[in-house]
Amino acid sequence: MAKKEEKKTTQQNLGQGDAQAQNNAAVPHQEICRAARKAMGMTQQEMANLLGVSKKAVQSYEQGWRNTPANVERLCLMYLVGLHTCRRRDIIPCWDQLDCAQKNRERCIVWRLQRGDSCWMFTGTYCTGEPEEKWARKLEICRKCEVLNRIFMQGK
Repeated sequence: MAKKEEKKTTQQNLGQGDAQAQNNAAVPHQEICRAARKAMGMTQQEMANLLGVSKKAVQSYEQGWRNTPANVERLCLMYLVGLHTCRRRDIIPCWDQLDCAQKNRERCIVWRLQRGDSCWMFTGTYCTGEPEEKWARKLEICRKCEVLNRIFMQGK
């Protein structure tokens, strides 16, 4: 019962632009590591060296045997965005894609830094109308967001 209420509360707290994002499927954590590795044309060993983990760890992340640690997932997302933004300069900033309210934009670290292509990387965003200060909660929202999903799909 508590989980059902928590989900309902989460959905009610979403900002205007996140309503459509809720309809998108979440990006599975194991897909992010695999997509980044494949987009960079790397073997699992090369990816392990880049991430500072073992080859077995990369295999475990990709197979879903082990949850990808937040710092590894963050690096993989950074690599995907780096590849994507190097290829394209016509990226629509997250605040425009999600039609964020002006008051949220002005409080949001991403808007202040003008990094609308990397919103998923920063805590202190206002995607739900409140500051996202904890990485785990932030990424939970980002995995369902159309901004990250567009970046993720382009990295494949």
